[in-house]
Amino acid sequence: MKIAYDLTVVPEVTEKFKIALRLDDENSDEVIENFMLKYISTSFAKQSKILN
Repeated sequence: MKIAYDLTVVPEVTEKFKIALRLDDENSDEVIENFMLKYISTSFAKQSKILN
C-alpha cells in the first residue's frame, strides 16, 4: 500500500527536478521514495554512532 505525501518545494527546484526526471526517464514517486530511504538509512546510522 502506498501513502500520499505532500511536499512543498521552490519552483526552481521543481522545474530542474522535472527536467532531470525526463533526461533519466524516471518516475518521480520512485526517485523521491529512494531519496527518502537513503535519508532514513543515513539518519539511523548517524544516530546509531551517537548512541554507541
